Amino acid sequence: MPHAAFELSHHRPPPPAHFHGFSVPILSTDGYSTVPVGSDDIPSLGEPLYFTDPSQSFTQPSLLDQPPPLDQPPPLDQPPPLDQPSPLPTHEPGTRSHFGKYRETKFIPYSRSKKGRAIAEGITHTALSMAPSQHPMPVAESGQSTSRTSSLGPWSYDGEHRTHKKIVKLAHESIIRSALNKCSLLDESERKQQLQDALSVAASRYSDKASANTWAMLNQVTLYKALPPPSGKITAACKRIARAKIRRGYRLRPSIWSNDSEPDHQEKIVKDLIKEGQFPPTYIFGWDEMLKMWFAFENEVLLDIVLDALLELGWQPYLEDLDNMFCTAALAVHCALLELSNGGFVHTEFTASDYKPMYDKLQKYIKEHIVPDAELLKRWVEYKKRASDRLKSIYSSHH
Repeated sequence: MPHAAFELSHHRPPPPAHFHGFSVPILSTDGYSTVPVGSDDIPSLGEPLYFTDPSQSFTQPSLLDQPPPLDQPPPLDQPPPLDQPSPLPTHEPGTRSHFGKYRETKFIPYSRSKKGRAIAEGITHTALSMAPSQHPMPVAESGQSTSRTSSLGPWSYDGEHRTHKKIVKLAHESIIRSALNKCSLLDESERKQQLQDALSVAASRYSDKASANTWAMLNQVTLYKALPPPSGKITAACKRIARAKIRRGYRLRPSIWSNDSEPDHQEKIVKDLIKEGQFPPTYIFGWDEMLKMWFAFENEVLLDIVLDALLELGWQPYLEDLDNMFCTAALAVHCALLELSNGGFVHTEFTASDYKPMYDKLQKYIKEHIVPDAELLKRWVEYKKRASDRLKSIYSSHH
C-alpha cells in the first residue's frame, strides 16, 4: 500500500538503503525524510524554510515563497534575487527562529482606561475634556443645531429651561430700554443684530463669553420669530395713536357750522404742515400762551402720543429719557398726515428705511439747537421732567 505510512501513525518505515562507507542517515523530525549525520534538521511540514548561512547579512530572514524551477535550482548558499520580494517570516510561539533559538512571545494586556478607549476610537483624550466653549456647535443650513448641551443647558432654546427663561427675560428688558431711550427706528437687520447682542450679554452672566456668543448665535433666529421686536411695537403704537389724534389736534376737520368741504380743508392743512423742504416741521411746535412763543416738541399731539404709547405698552419703568420718544412721535405724525394729504386716506408704512433720515435730523436739531442754548435746554429738560412725572402718576394709579 503506497500510503501505509500515513494511515499508521504509530508505524515508521525503516530507513532506505544507503551507500557503503557512509553513515546511516538519520530520520528527520517530520517522520518521513532522512538527513545525513551532522546536518540541520528539516522543518516540519507547513513551516517555511530559512536561509541560515551566517555569511549572508539580512535585516530580516528571507523565505522561499515558491519552489525553484526543476531545471534551475537556486544555490542553497545565496538568497533569492532582489527583484523577488520575500515576506517577513512569522513564527508561532515556541518555534525556532532563523538563528536556531526559540523566541518568546510577550503578552501585552489590553488597557480599558478612558484614554485608551478614546484613542481606540480615534479621539484624543484632550478633545474629550475640552469645554463646549472651545467647540462651538455647528449650525446646519436649516438653522438647527445638534443636541449636545453647553454650560447654559441645551444649545437649542427651551422655553421650559430655567436658565434659558432668565436669559431671554434679561435680553428682552435690555432691548426695551434701548428701543425706548436710544432709537425706535431700526430695520430688520439691525433688530436681529440687537437681539443677538442682547442674548449674548445676558447669557454671559451664566457662562463664559465664548459659549454665550455661540448660544446667542444659534437661537437668534428662533427667538426673533417668537419675540416681536420692542422697536416695532413702539412705532406701531405711535402710528396708531397719531392717526386718532391728528384730525382734532391739527384741526383737519372744519367746524360743523362751516360750509367748507372737509376733504378740501384737510388737504390744504396737511400740505401746509408737511411742506417739502420745511425743517423743523411746524407740526412739532407748541404754543406757550404765557410767553407767547413757539417751542419745538411741545405740541400737545406729540405729548399725547408719547404718554399713551408708553402707558399702552406698560414700559414706563424702563424709561430713562424722552428724546427718542418725542422724535418717534413726531415722525408718526408725519406719516399719519401723509396718509391724508390728498383729501382722502392712503395707507403709508411707517418704516425705518423711509423715516430714519428724518429721525436723525430731529435728533441733530436737539443736539445742535436746543442743547447749546441754555434757556432752551433748561426748558426742554423741565418739559421732559414734567411729562415723565405725569406718566408716573398715571402709571401708578393703574398698578
